[in-house]
Amino acid sequence: ITKFINNSIYMNKHFLLLAGGVLGLFSTASAQVSFTSGDIKATIGMRFMADAAYYVDDVTPLTSGTKITEARARFGFKTGNWDAYADFDFASPTGANRTRDLWVRYTHKNEEGVYKATRFGYQWEPFGMTTNTGRMAYHFIQRPNFHNTLGGSRLLGVTYYYVNPKFFTHTGIFSERPYNDQASGDSGVVLSGRYLFKAIANETSTFQFGTSQRFAYIRTYPTLTISSPLETNINPKATALGAEMTIANPKSSYRFGVESMFHNENFFVRGEYMKTFVSKKTDGTATYQAGYVEAGYAFNGATYKYDAQKAVLKGLSKAGNWEAVARASWADLYNGDNVVGVSKGVQMRSYTLGANYVVNKHAQLMLSYTHTNLTSKVKNDKNIGILQGRVMINF
Repeated sequence: ITKFINNSIYMNKHFLLLAGGVLGLFSTASAQVSFTSGDIKATIGMRFMADAAYYVDDVTPLTSGTKITEARARFGFKTGNWDAYADFDFASPTGANRTRDLWVRYTHKNEEGVYKATRFGYQWEPFGMTTNTGRMAYHFIQRPNFHNTLGGSRLLGVTYYYVNPKFFTHTGIFSERPYNDQASGDSGVVLSGRYLFKAIANETSTFQFGTSQRFAYIRTYPTLTISSPLETNINPKATALGAEMTIANPKSSYRFGVESMFHNENFFVRGEYMKTFVSKKTDGTATYQAGYVEAGYAFNGATYKYDAQKAVLKGLSKAGNWEAVARASWADLYNGDNVVGVSKGVQMRSYTLGANYVVNKHAQLMLSYTHTNLTSKVKNDKNIGILQGRVMINF
């Protein structure tokens, strides 16, 4: 018996976190109040999210516990062609940047079927589909690890939208530094954009494909740390257990991506692939890549809808609707060549199955299981199983 127990413990350590299961309970509440006077409209909203996790296997270093992951206050203002939006998260750690969005937008006079707007402030980069899909509209509990590795980020800058029935374009220029992070030195510059063609665009179906492009002149970071945490936000150790890559003395980076999505009333499939090249101040170029494919099928009268202004899929909202979803995602942080100053290359593969049920227009239940495999140049493979659930309430 002792030998059997020792062998079992060894196997768990060898594969690191061959978890029997992980259970996360997410609760989200959202509310909004509006005030109108003439052509002026102001809104005040909030959203709260509390997480809990229970890990069946005590061998795993991911300990069970609870966490308030979001406590957000949101403010909106609109008059004529101008509107403004501010979003602050008070659940962020002490000293962290609590600003989520802070921008002003001017919507140009648009002809029928055309949307043109200019937006100034702190906002998501126009890079990638998953990055620009809001949490309340996402069909999975977590975004893929791809999002953390190669997705865009919130930066301070200006963007321009041009959307018509066949084309979607969103282009921006940004400061490289995060908002209010200008301790010393100069900030670099980021140029990014997302460009799509809609081969099918009608009331029930959309088929679109296109590219995202990003160039960054790096002045802020003496060392880049590229990370791909586990697809859970319950435990801070999930970041340390994920994939990571460091690049010393970066000079500039170029990132390209391709994406595609098809949906009809009952089915959707979408995916993205992106790759980044980082030129170093010394000789050598580091590379890393990531991608994912997601699919879903809706039951009991559910219908998938399209958000034309963002070129993304909307969430389900009709009582009694439910859907089954699946995803395969990967992040490859191996560097192809041996380059001085590039280390910690890891490959991550994650596979997710999930089901979502709409209780009513205010509440939704979500459940998913994710199996993740990590392959390192210097460590043994790791296999991690995560079972997560979410109760989402939105008013």
